Order: sequence, then C-alpha cells, then structure tokens
Amino acid sequence: MNLIKIVYLISLFLLCMLILFGLNIVHMPFTESTGNHTVLSQDYNIIEVENYTAIQFRIKNYEEEKLNYSYLVLVNESVVDERNTTVIAGGTYLSVHYFYPEKVGNANVTILMFKEGELDPIDQITFPLRFKNTTA
Repeated sequence: MNLIKIVYLISLFLLCMLILFGLNIVHMPFTESTGNHTVLSQDYNIIEVENYTAIQFRIKNYEEEKLNYSYLVLVNESVVDERNTTVIAGGTYLSVHYFYPEKVGNANVTILMFKEGELDPIDQITFPLRFKNTTA
C-alpha cells in the first residue's frame, strides 16, 4: 500500500509538470528574428484623419545590449526623412510620421530600417497612402 501511494504521488507530480510545461510553451512569446534577435516590429498603426495620415511603428531590441539604428522614410522612392536612434537592451522605440495630402498626395511610403554599420536594411515596410479628394 505504501508503494502504491508513492507511485501515485510521483505520477501526479509528473502529470502536473507536463501540464505546466505545456502551458509554458503555449504562452511563450514568439518573436521574429534576424539571427541576432533585433527586428523592426511589424506592429504598426495607420491613423487616418481628415487632414492627415499618421504612420506609427515600433523598433524592438531583444538583445542584451543597446543598439544604434537608422531608418529612412521614403515617399514614392524619394527620401523625405532620415533618423538615428539608440534602443536600450530589451527596449522599444516608438516613431510617428505625419503625412499631409497637400504635400504628398496619394503615394507609397516605405520605411527602411538599418542596424548601425550595415549597408543592407534589416527590414522594410511599405504603406499606401490614399487621400480622399486628392489629385496629386
């Protein structure tokens, strides 16, 4: 009888561990990776208002050290803004860009993200801007 209790408790413990392990896998965050765990987040918002459109995006740093980034904002393949930023380890940088119909009209906006020292972009996003009552 004593042996049955011990086996029962051990099997109950193992069952609980398996359940907890399964829950951990289900709730484990999945992040994109470029091999170094630093990505341009695909978490972005396009906010359309009558007078302008705003594009908001985040740069997330999953590394254990701060990293320097630069990014270009292009409208119809012409550079309209270039910015540099440092993102701390585990941190997030939020950027918002405003576009007005009288300045850009209907256009494609591309954001190219570069890691310091690299010539090729680590990521890019393209957004179509379509304003009502715009002929540009």
